[in-house]
Amino acid sequence: MAVASFGIVKNLRCMLNLDEAALYFHKHPRPGKLEIQATKPLGNQRDLALAYSPGVAVPCLEIRD
Repeated sequence: MAVASFGIVKNLRCMLNLDEAALYFHKHPRPGKLEIQATKPLGNQRDLALAYSPGVAVPCLEIRD
């Protein structure tokens, strides 16, 4: 996907000025450059408690010891 996006930007630079190309690049095909995805289920309060405080304390204590 990055190669295809770069090709689009390269072509746009020929047609548009750099400012317009940058705006287009950051908006299409969808806004943003990065995405954060959960690797664990976070569908309910228990899942969140396991992922964050207090659930994160036990693994930290194990690492410490």
